[in-house]
Amino acid sequence: MKLKIFTIITAILIMSNNIFAEFALDLSGKLGFVGSFTDLTESVPEGRGDINLQLGYHFPIRERLKGIELLFDTGLNVGTLSTRKDINNINQMGIIGINTGLALKFVLTPIFLPNAINTNQYFVYGLSAGAKFIPFIGGISEKPSQVPISLYVNLSAERRIYTYDNRALSVGVNIFYEYMFFNKNDAPKLFAGRNISQHHSIGALLSIGFHFGKN
Repeated sequence: MKLKIFTIITAILIMSNNIFAEFALDLSGKLGFVGSFTDLTESVPEGRGDINLQLGYHFPIRERLKGIELLFDTGLNVGTLSTRKDINNINQMGIIGINTGLALKFVLTPIFLPNAINTNQYFVYGLSAGAKFIPFIGGISEKPSQVPISLYVNLSAERRIYTYDNRALSVGVNIFYEYMFFNKNDAPKLFAGRNISQHHSIGALLSIGFHFGKN
């Protein structure tokens, strides 16, 4: 009986080491600019800051394509909801958004660096998509009847510089697009009385953070 218990525990530990060894986690901060526009107004430049967490699994390939990662994508972002009334008059309200989605990343070995450096540095190209909920909007006296939701698509390019076998500094750039859905009856509250029916955002963010997972 003791032998069976020992065998089962050993098998579970071996399987856990094999399964969880390839888990990956990315934690990064992002800063950049966004251009937001509606169907009735011109683009308005805005600042944007994000805290992003991605957690998932790394599928090793061990060739020129080092691996593929499938990750849960979530985070907080701080920015503004802007509407241009005229050339010199812009209405801006502070917002906090919560995003959730999925990310797919491709990890590649650089080809132009010496092999000794290649073992510690990787290029990572990613695609993430999901929804951003905007529950916090400042500057309005009456809350919207429905929380605005933006669908997003984000393209990223990162450089991972490993300082340890399972820890890396990550720097990169992100280009994203958002399309907001909101209750049409809330448009006057959100857009300073304008009868807006569509809101789009296109932006670019620089990121710096840490990657945890095997290289």
